[in-house]
Amino acid sequence: MKKVIILLVLFSAVVFAQQKGSFTDSRDKKTYKTVKIGNQTWMAENLNYAVKGSKCYGEGELKGIGYDEYKNRTIYGGPKYKPAEIQAYCNKYGRLYDWETSKSVCPAGWHLPAIEEWNALYDAVGGKETAEKVLKSKSGWNDDTDFNSGKKIFGNGEDKFGFAMLPGGSYGSCSDVEGNNYFSFINSCGFFVSSSIYNSAGYLHGAYYTVCSGGGSGFSDYDSHKDCVWDLFSVRCLQDDANYVAKLEAIAADTKAAVAAVKANSGTFTDSRDGKSYKTIKIGKQTWLAENLNYNAKDSKCYDKKPTNCDKYGRLYDWETAIKVCPGGWHLPSDKEWDELVRFADGANGTEIACESETVGKYLKAKSGWNNLGNGEDKFGFAALPGGSGNFNDIGDRGEWWSNSSDCSPPNPCMGYLSSEGIHSSEYFSHYRGMNKYEGIYCSQTGYQYSSFLHSIRCVQD
Repeated sequence: MKKVIILLVLFSAVVFAQQKGSFTDSRDKKTYKTVKIGNQTWMAENLNYAVKGSKCYGEGELKGIGYDEYKNRTIYGGPKYKPAEIQAYCNKYGRLYDWETSKSVCPAGWHLPAIEEWNALYDAVGGKETAEKVLKSKSGWNDDTDFNSGKKIFGNGEDKFGFAMLPGGSYGSCSDVEGNNYFSFINSCGFFVSSSIYNSAGYLHGAYYTVCSGGGSGFSDYDSHKDCVWDLFSVRCLQDDANYVAKLEAIAADTKAAVAAVKANSGTFTDSRDGKSYKTIKIGKQTWLAENLNYNAKDSKCYDKKPTNCDKYGRLYDWETAIKVCPGGWHLPSDKEWDELVRFADGANGTEIACESETVGKYLKAKSGWNNLGNGEDKFGFAALPGGSGNFNDIGDRGEWWSNSSDCSPPNPCMGYLSSEGIHSSEYFSHYRGMNKYEGIYCSQTGYQYSSFLHSIRCVQD
């Protein structure tokens, strides 16, 4: 029996040895070790391709002179890292990349892994609980001390599968209470980027998988706020397989079909009042202006009073102007018409209440023009742009469009409302729809705007 076990172990070792290989990146001729684990082939080193949006650990920064437990960061004040030290860090740990860069930085034939692909790796090595121990390198990790028992916890792993995970640290501001950018956690933590996104509350769900010295509890999924995507982390590239290629082909086919549909449903309309022409788009049973209205009505404004903003984003209108400013044959959409648009764009993935959609912004927003990774797919040709609001806030970050629905209709004013400051009256409470850098849509059902505020307009055909 012992001989059989020994033979099985030797056989497994031979098979495992055959899974190792190498890959040379044609862009800079760097060669990386590779390893096949389960059905996946991974780079067995962190990526070290120099590109805008990446840094070597220590690049341009002072050395640390201590650690601030309260602020959870290194205290800097020593000399700058020498070029040889910075290069040594890159050679050992690879470069650190922001999330936008990391999505496209892997070489041809390789890609940034999604959550599901990280999970497949965990399953192949015995589960998430043991992944840390068996995937970490045998050296290079700091030891730690158990907070409760005071016992020493060894940071190095077994590297049982040749993955050789190393603690390359991070760079950025989101782990610092004062919002300052720092390099942190070298030799203690490895942060590995995933391509997966979950934006309903502004988070990149599982965008970073962290594993640190000591803990022994396996990987931690790290939900990074979308405002933090400019932090820099390590990248491990995964080789494309048949499933990944099929996924890309399906996406390409869907994109091609969407482009053809937009082309077939596109048109133009010329406003006889001023001769301006607008793109139009049929989405479901509705035909919309595919641009914000830019008719110079009384009391309308360009954002920040700059005509160039009107050219790009259209004008901003108060609600009483908005309900009557669309050209003949068109009108300001109602809540019901906005909801119809949202439900059509979301399709089978939509929410029961349109205003709770967490995805429609992605489908309706323009492919460019939004700040902070806020661009959409513009799947239907609606091309929503972030024109800001009439008190001149949030251009580039937020778009808000009037609905013709209101809690009260002119000329009869609202009866008034009660607040801690007393009774207020005489302004109408009117509805609007909005999108920001996240992927959903927000509605007045969760908060009303005074109708004297200025917002953009999208007209829908009668």
